[in-house]
Amino acid sequence: MEAKGINYDPVYYDLNEQAREAGNRPVYGMPAEEPEKDPLELKTLDQFTEKEPEWLIPVYIPRKQITLISGTGGTGKTSIWISLAASISSGSKNLFDGFNNPTTERFPHSVMFFSGEDTVENVLLKKLKEQGAELQNIITKDLSEDNFEEILFESEYLEKLIERYYPYLCIFDPLQNFINKKVKMADRNAMRQSMRSLIKLGETYGTTFIIVMHTNKQSNVYGRQRMADSADLWDIARSVLMIGDTTEEGIKISIT
Repeated sequence: MEAKGINYDPVYYDLNEQAREAGNRPVYGMPAEEPEKDPLELKTLDQFTEKEPEWLIPVYIPRKQITLISGTGGTGKTSIWISLAASISSGSKNLFDGFNNPTTERFPHSVMFFSGEDTVENVLLKKLKEQGAELQNIITKDLSEDNFEEILFESEYLEKLIERYYPYLCIFDPLQNFINKKVKMADRNAMRQSMRSLIKLGETYGTTFIIVMHTNKQSNVYGRQRMADSADLWDIARSVLMIGDTTEEGIKISIT
């Protein structure tokens, strides 16, 4: 079978599906033709397949979902995501191993990250190398490069990047850099609309998202009330890691 002068090879499609299920990059070939869908068609529940939760890091970070890392400045948020990015890229143990987290066999995977606070060459590259990252498995666009400002949660540009590279893990630091300036974080509906696209991207491309954010300065409040400007983020995420200092000697970071 030929289409537009290009040989059709069904093997491409089998490999594509296997790659998606394994969370790896796809094998590119001719896009398969999809039958036209009836927009009013609904499914009965017997047409769905029950699935067990998947984990990037068991207990702590679910796969294909959104996880928030939140804390005040200087508590180690960047150090934590760099450690996670390094371990995922190299398939090595991570900082959560040993804390109610069964150690499992791991394999190297691709990591994509975007930092709106630190440059790659001056700050992040050194830190990733120190953590043993497999550099060829990590991709990014530096904040000084063209189009960086187009990387927004609901943007078509971000979706094209995810579609092209199929990252196993994608990290944004900090949250505020990747929300459209027209979106008011205190507006619950606006925040849900802005973040909903990440949920769809996770299910479509098998990508897990980690978003780093600051806590607010309110005193005597805990949990969701500490989420900067938008407590609704607590509901959007499937996991929230709160970072803080400790008073214990020799222990700086606490994760809850």
